[in-house]
Amino acid sequence: MANNNSRAKNAFLASISGVAEQLASYLGSFIFRTVFLYVLSANYLGISSLFTNILQVFSLTELGIGSVIAFNMYKPIKEGDNKTCAQLLNFYKNVYRGIALVTLLMGACFYPFIDAIIADPGNIPNDVDLNVVYWLFVLQSSFSYLCVYRQSLINADQKGYLISTANSVYNIAINLVKIILLLLTANYTLVLAAGIAINMVYNLLISHWAKKLYPSIVSQSKERLSKERKISIFKETGALMCHKVGGVVVNSTDSIILSSFIGVVTVGLYSNYQLISSALDLFLNKVFGSFVPTIGNALLDADDGAKFDLYQRLRFINIWAAAYCAICFFLLINPFIELWLGDGYLLDMSVVTVLSLHFYWNSSRIINVSFVNASGLFVKDRARPLIQAVLNLVISIVAVIKLGIVGVFLGTFLSTLFTSAWREGIVLHKFLFHSSARNYFECYLSWFALSLVVAVALDSAFVYLPSGLLGFFAKFAFATVAINLVFAIVFRKDQGFIYMKNLLSNLIGKMRQ
Repeated sequence: MANNNSRAKNAFLASISGVAEQLASYLGSFIFRTVFLYVLSANYLGISSLFTNILQVFSLTELGIGSVIAFNMYKPIKEGDNKTCAQLLNFYKNVYRGIALVTLLMGACFYPFIDAIIADPGNIPNDVDLNVVYWLFVLQSSFSYLCVYRQSLINADQKGYLISTANSVYNIAINLVKIILLLLTANYTLVLAAGIAINMVYNLLISHWAKKLYPSIVSQSKERLSKERKISIFKETGALMCHKVGGVVVNSTDSIILSSFIGVVTVGLYSNYQLISSALDLFLNKVFGSFVPTIGNALLDADDGAKFDLYQRLRFINIWAAAYCAICFFLLINPFIELWLGDGYLLDMSVVTVLSLHFYWNSSRIINVSFVNASGLFVKDRARPLIQAVLNLVISIVAVIKLGIVGVFLGTFLSTLFTSAWREGIVLHKFLFHSSARNYFECYLSWFALSLVVAVALDSAFVYLPSGLLGFFAKFAFATVAINLVFAIVFRKDQGFIYMKNLLSNLIGKMRQ
């Protein structure tokens, strides 16, 4: 089923559906977590967060080959080359079967060391069998690899909005079922098992749906890639594997380090902050990361000037949104947690500050990552994520011993600042835009300085606003107006701002029609 929509329409649909998906996902998760904490306790959350992070480390077995195959599918999908798509899909299927098996084996190898990564075993609830819970997570992760490969067709065809729409319905349904089970049974393991079972059924249904959408491709099950093409993909995967390793180590080891040095209860407290920051980060990723197929399609026939203009416009909007979210997170996350769960679930402001800084630098780079992935430039930057991963582990472990909880997140932030924050700009400008990266550094430094001034000024002003529910909404409204007003005044003559203003104006005009 060919995609006849324009690039702009595909990007718009991807963004809107992606936002709807994240709203459904995190609103459902937020309500479920609220019920969860009132029925059970933070100890249970710590267990879930810990095992989720362990399985994310196991996901290194995927090596990023899915992204490489998706990148290779852009051109044949656009040209209607079903044979090549079938070859790539069948190769993807066979590789993922192997990955599912390796994940099971890794789960078995790590199994004897579960107790060693929990510093406070006395805080594990009596009704939780860690062995059962661990294997439930492992089985879910392994099974997902057997079904997910067909989704690459939908995403490469710029129809990721279909997946996002289906995910929205799924997220609402699964959280509703888990809430009902939790209220009826108050049994953590049963609720977890039910959620995993529903997830497996959903993955099967999505796989079957993809088969129905692309029958002429899926039916060619005997098509095989040439040896040369396989070697080429594995070479590209080797480069992307470095990015995969770096990303997993940086983003998925905080809970493991916390559990090992501080305790599983602290992991539970952090997971509440992580839920909110991840919701904001994934929201931005859905908005801007959804442009990857569209960017990949556009880069096929654009000159350097057109590529750079597109990049500058999207980067401006990306940094604006990331700065707004980061400042609001810094100012409002503790008042929100206190209203939601009580002051017993609060982390120190030093932790909030470092989490906010990392969120800012991480989320403001989404468009950079999108352009790197869409253009295949991850091959040129294979060493950087490995260096970042080593820095993250070394700094986090040393800092957690000397500084406590804040040290874990300091390592994550500093490893990003010392590597990704500058390296991506150099790679993009040198190999894609063929120009100086001076504009890149000026842009990010000016945005960071302005955001820092705004955050400090608002934090000082907030002492004059009331506390409680009314005060929270007053602070949120005041911050929203002040942040965006300052940004609009400072950047009113910037081409990115003019583009964003026209884009919003056109969008509002179409909505009124």
